[in-house]
Amino acid sequence: MSKLDQLAHLLINRIQNAFPGLSLEEAFTRNTDGENCPISRYYISETFCEICHNAGFEAEFLGGYFSKWELDLLKDIGKEAIADKRLADVHKDFLTSLTYSDEEYPLYKGKYAGIGGVYKLRRA
Repeated sequence: MSKLDQLAHLLINRIQNAFPGLSLEEAFTRNTDGENCPISRYYISETFCEICHNAGFEAEFLGGYFSKWELDLLKDIGKEAIADKRLADVHKDFLTSLTYSDEEYPLYKGKYAGIGGVYKLRRA
């Protein structure tokens, strides 16, 4: 799960009060595959690569992929989220660090930032 997807879920939960009082992880679980989804996890790319390494693989994050919903959400409330005092600094820093491709897709550290991650795995 990418930082942008984590942030998208956080924005819905905090700004639109979809799941008030829940932690980001709890709200994400309810918001991923429906409110009754029993388990849903998200990882930043570095953490996922570390998990792969511990399982005997070399992992390289190639970039994210995004959904139209996610892109629309970023356009609609991204600036509002940056100004919201409830949003943690780490998320604000992420939003303000985004750049955009010629096609206006979000980039984080030069790679597409989106709902999921694309990885290259090799046995170590």
